[in-house]
Amino acid sequence: MATIEEVLAGLTKYHPSADTGLVMRAYELAAAKHEGQARASGEPYISHPLSVAMNVVELRLDDVSVAAALLHDVVEDTDIRLEELEAMFGKEVANLVDGVTKLSHLQFSSKEEMQAENFRKMMLAMSKDIRVVLVKLADRLHNMRTLGFKTGPSVERIARETMEIYAPLANRLGIYSVKSDLEDLAFRYLEPVAWADLTQKVERVRREHERFIELVKNMLGEELRAANIQGEIDGRMKHLVSIHRKMKAQNIPFEEVYDLVAFRALVDTVNECWHVLGVVHQLWKPIPGRFRDYIDLPKPNGYKSLHTAVMGPNGEPMEIQVRTWKMHEVAERGIAAHWSYKEGTKASAPEQERVRMLKELLDGIRELHKDSGDSKEFLASMKEDLFGDEVFVFTPKGDVKVFPRGATPLDFAYQIHSEVGNHCSGAKINGTMVPLSFPMHNGDIVQILTSANQKPSEDWLSLVHTGGAKAKIRSYLRHERREMSQEVGRAVLEKQLRRKGLSLKSLTKRGDLERVLTTLGIPNEEELLVRLGGGRLQPRDVLRAFMPELDEQTQPGEEPKDEGIFSELIRKITPGTSPGTVLVGGEGDIVTHFAHCCSPLPGDRIVGFVNRSRGISVHRATCPSVADVSRDRLVDVQWDKGTKGHRLVKIKVLCLDQAGMLAAMSNVFLRLGVNIVSANCQGNRDKGATNFFEVLVEDAEHLKRLQKALESTSGILSVERV
Repeated sequence: MATIEEVLAGLTKYHPSADTGLVMRAYELAAAKHEGQARASGEPYISHPLSVAMNVVELRLDDVSVAAALLHDVVEDTDIRLEELEAMFGKEVANLVDGVTKLSHLQFSSKEEMQAENFRKMMLAMSKDIRVVLVKLADRLHNMRTLGFKTGPSVERIARETMEIYAPLANRLGIYSVKSDLEDLAFRYLEPVAWADLTQKVERVRREHERFIELVKNMLGEELRAANIQGEIDGRMKHLVSIHRKMKAQNIPFEEVYDLVAFRALVDTVNECWHVLGVVHQLWKPIPGRFRDYIDLPKPNGYKSLHTAVMGPNGEPMEIQVRTWKMHEVAERGIAAHWSYKEGTKASAPEQERVRMLKELLDGIRELHKDSGDSKEFLASMKEDLFGDEVFVFTPKGDVKVFPRGATPLDFAYQIHSEVGNHCSGAKINGTMVPLSFPMHNGDIVQILTSANQKPSEDWLSLVHTGGAKAKIRSYLRHERREMSQEVGRAVLEKQLRRKGLSLKSLTKRGDLERVLTTLGIPNEEELLVRLGGGRLQPRDVLRAFMPELDEQTQPGEEPKDEGIFSELIRKITPGTSPGTVLVGGEGDIVTHFAHCCSPLPGDRIVGFVNRSRGISVHRATCPSVADVSRDRLVDVQWDKGTKGHRLVKIKVLCLDQAGMLAAMSNVFLRLGVNIVSANCQGNRDKGATNFFEVLVEDAEHLKRLQKALESTSGILSVERV
């Protein structure tokens, strides 16, 4: 267990003027408030904040971060309130603690929802102060190191959360030392059998590879000295997760993984980096396609290095990284390297560039939060945007843009600006026109073409790869659907008010609208029209709120005299509307109209397309009418769960022209509870009869039972849906 003396000693070693009084007071409060609490390991609870603080010190963060690390659990686990913490330690410390604190006081429908909302809260706090996530990573690292003391399903949940969120986040921020530790620790609990087997195999070959490491270090060191290059060479066996992933990706056993060792050469200058690379390639044959220049093209988190792979001694493949000492500091501590406390120094040009890259990352997080519909969508988007393999592409002006692998020009357009994405009509890559679904590759020069008439459609969601682009497209579609519901709602209300010689404008002028909104508990006119157009509010309820005298003219149990007129108006404006039975893009507040040409039933595969005068027109997926509709107008529609009711459908029955057939069919309808709305029966010259029935059924399954029952009736030749 770390001690407060060790924490203070580590802090003052790189930050001599640190406010040790602040840190000591934070420790004393944490120790007092956690008194009597214990970890699952049996250790006093204060051992955890001290260990987290030591992890923060190893990242070389400031005194405020160390104090926040010591206090990070007091708001969640003790009776201290955030306001008290701010009064005692200042706003900076309180904000960091608040950013790390879980949302334990809120109610969630599932652990997944809670995880997503906690992550969203932390990332938004991080977008204001990067130290929030650095303290959280330090916290997660110690929790993973002590996870073996826990039991039950929470072990796998915590390990999976670490592997899917926190390790990739550390990687995205460039803190590779933390990233590697988190991955190996999570691997141990997610795949314990594979972890134990791989650990045993690695230990068996460790001594042999340690001798290989010394051989390479001696050979390369001798060549560097001969070239008058001063540097340090380091060699290590790769992390377990790295080896395990390679085995799975290539479907090979451990014995066929030949590059188990990686080397690193550290020098003083960039020129020496290139000189070392030349020496390496003269000494050993480079493996084609394995060279990466991250010095001239650094990663978004500021990571710089030269990567190469060569056939080393005895023909064994091995990887070598070449970087300066300053680059190495960034590689190990990433974003933390330029957030570290530095007394009396001005940020260098590379550090300013890293700050710029960080600002872009944080701005992206804030924009993603704004465009995402909920916490789960935000978390999914973060995983896609921040945690994938990276592709570096260029704008026509030469600016670098970074995307997860598989991203398309449409992703590129949305990263430039939402409006560029919304009006993207085409793209050129390296001067050649390509589809918007074309995957971008490293080094591509991407040019976006726009058109004022172009706008997003549901199809675009399948063309983009980044969560940010998906969130912006969904946001646009949500806004468009809301506007459509508002238009329909306004048309419905205006038509009904005109029947009474009134208008919405005149009622608003005399103040009646405010009274109606208060009566109905609706915040504003826009929301009133949206609910009305979406079927969540009945027109008669709105009219009664405007004109209370309608209720006085109605006897108990009797509908208003104008109710028939209201219903007719609704049918004229939105015929076939059935609010609440169909979800549009997962939402149930959109006006829908069931097409008469194919009479869709609950259970049928359905599609919809926008009809501004009638809402969303819903058709069966196989309806010929849909083939003529522009794909831009198609929308995602689904039956709401448990949708029932009586829907009109037309069937054609061919039967023998003999006595009793109509009675036999009627008996089938009666037995299955099917009402006949209309019937047209005609005899044919070949002693057959063609019968068309319009009937009311509950859903597609109900129709299937009817067809089967009719087909099994003697004398009936065929039954088909029209």
